[in-house]
Formats: sequence, structure tokens, C-alpha cells
Amino acid sequence: MAPDEGDFFDRTRWGWHALFAAVAALAASFLAVDGAAAWVPLLAALVAAYVAAFVWPGGGCWAAGRLPEPWDAALRLAYLAVAYSVVGILAWVDPNALVLLFILFPQTFLTLDLRWAVVATFVLTAIYTLVLLARAHWSAQALRLEGVGGVVTAVFAIAVGAFITGLVHQGEQRRRLIAELTATQSERDEAKRAADVAAERERLAREIHDTLAQDFTSVVMLAQAARAALAGGDPDAADRRLGQIADA
Repeated sequence: MAPDEGDFFDRTRWGWHALFAAVAALAASFLAVDGAAAWVPLLAALVAAYVAAFVWPGGGCWAAGRLPEPWDAALRLAYLAVAYSVVGILAWVDPNALVLLFILFPQTFLTLDLRWAVVATFVLTAIYTLVLLARAHWSAQALRLEGVGGVVTAVFAIAVGAFITGLVHQGEQRRRLIAELTATQSERDEAKRAADVAAERERLAREIHDTLAQDFTSVVMLAQAARAALAGGDPDAADRRLGQIADA
């Protein structure tokens, strides 16, 4: 995407990168403190996938140069598949790793259409809810707790995602409006320049026409006077008239 004042991605891209880095670092610290540091390389794989998809030049979603479809869409889907898998595994190891959802849910809505983002949100919520239930051995208390928590999380994520989607659409509409206004202004300026050129040409043509017409009229009158002088036997007068014609 070319940088543009109305482009949501370009205006917020580095903020998303910073947020992802902060959340990944927080998740890594949780794993280290809880004695699950051996799983940090898996989190590093998620970071590498993020960099390949969104930061590396030529990457898919928030990079300045976008890959052509369908590779761009495939790259985004591949990243989400990797991210969902990593979150599920890390949640099984340490539920505190679910802090990654704070960035993964917004990423889902930033990379997919709203309809598919909602579906993906339910899938992701189902994945981590099932993981937590399995860790709790499917107890009745866990079913109630994690079930309610999953529903609340999904609703909250969809609400935030819809807000983000609205910002994206608003930015796109503003960008299109700016482009249309710019094009209209350019067309109006071009039409004005064409009108000014036509008016100047008409003015010059009128001045040239009027000047030549006056000069030719003088030449005709002098020629008639010279002819009359010759007919009247006055060669000196005719010669003067011919000299005036030459001057004219």
C-alpha cells in the first residue's frame, strides 16, 4: 500500500508491530516464570511467522509492498493457522500464554473479511476453551467457568473486531473520497487551462484579424489612389502612393 493519510494500515502499522512484540515478550516471560521456558522456541516460531507475513519487505498485510492475490490471502491464512496452533499448544502448556489472544483477535479482523473473521474468532475461542477444559479433565465446574468465559471472550473480541473493521472501512472510504476529490480538482484545473488557452487564442486571432484587415484596407485604398493618379497623368503622385503601399 502506498502511504496515504486515509490509509488505516499505513497509519497504524508500526503500532501493531510494537503491540505484537510487547504481547509476545509478556507471554515469553509467563512461560519462563512458570517453568515452561522450553516452549519459548515455539513462541519464537510464531514471531518468525509474524515477521515473514507482516514485517519482512514484500510481506502480506501491513507491509508497504503487498503480494498479488491469491498469494497475499494464502500468506495471511497460513499465518493465522500457525498462530492458532501455537496459541492452542502454549495454552495447554501454560494457560497464561492466552495473553496472546489480546493481539491475535485484532489480527484476525485486520487480515480477514468481517464474516470470516467472526467465524475464525469462534474457532479460536473454541480451540482454547477445549484446551482449558481438557486441562481441567472436563469437570463440571470447568465446563461452567470456561464455557461462560469463552462466550464472553468471543463476544468481546467480535465487538472489538467490528470496531477495528469500522475504522478500516472508514479509512478506505476517506482515501477513496480524497482520490476522487483530487481527480475532480485536476479535471477542473485542466478544463480551466484549456478554456484560458482557447480564450487567448481567440483574442490573438481577433487582434490579428482586425490589424490585417485594417492594413489591407489601407493598401487597397492606396492602390486605388495610385491607379487614379496614373489615369490622371500624374506619375509623381502615383509613385508616392506606390511607396506608401511598400511601407504598408
